Amino acid sequence: MRRSGLTLLLGCLVCAGATAASEPLRTVTMAPNPGYGAGWFHNFFLGEHWRDSWTTQIEVPLLDLDTFDGGLRPDRRGGGTETANLHFKSANGNTWAFRSVDKDPRQKLLDEDTRNSWIGDL
Repeated sequence: MRRSGLTLLLGCLVCAGATAASEPLRTVTMAPNPGYGAGWFHNFFLGEHWRDSWTTQIEVPLLDLDTFDGGLRPDRRGGGTETANLHFKSANGNTWAFRSVDKDPRQKLLDEDTRNSWIGDL
C-alpha cells in the first residue's frame, strides 16, 4: 500500500525536472492504490468516498534517480505520524524529500510486531 503512494509521488515529480528535451519521457500506467477497491456491500454501508480516484489507472512520468538533478542518492528516512518520506541529496548540491501520498497512521501508532501482524491489517 505505501509503495504505491510513494511510486506515484516519485513518478509525478519527474515533470519538474526533465533533464533534456531530446530524451523521450518514459511513463508507466498504474493505479495509485488498488488496495482501496471494495465490493458493493462495503460501498453500500461505508460509501465510495475517493475509491475511484485511488483505483483508476493513470499514466505518470517515471523518475530516473540516476539522471534527475545530476543524480540522487538516499540520505535519510523521515516522516511524521502518518507520512513516510525519504530524503535524497543530489550531485548538484540540492536536497529532495519524497513524501508518500498514501497516509498510514499505523506507521507510528503501532509497534513493529503488531503492525506486521493480522491486527495491523485491520
